[in-house]
Amino acid sequence: PTYAGVKDGAGLVVALDEEAVLTAVGLDVRGEGGHAQLLTAPPGEAGSTVLAEGDIGPGSEIVLPEPAVLDEVVVWFDVLPRATENGRNMVALHELTVR
Repeated sequence: PTYAGVKDGAGLVVALDEEAVLTAVGLDVRGEGGHAQLLTAPPGEAGSTVLAEGDIGPGSEIVLPEPAVLDEVVVWFDVLPRATENGRNMVALHELTVR
């Protein structure tokens, strides 16, 4: 479920139209056993901070311990879930919501 030593993870930069108060990110992933982090910037970049993290699967939600004002958030998948369609370790993201 990791990246076989090739890399540390894969991510999405979610750019918002304007700064907003972020309290949670919903991740509807088709599969079980994954893990994701919410970051202020891609890993390794200056200012990259972990806002929250959690296990992911169908209908999962990662809640920030404290609201954050941001204009973008990085969803970083550091452990791949096992997809229900084919049993492979992959991120099959059906829906992403920002609250």
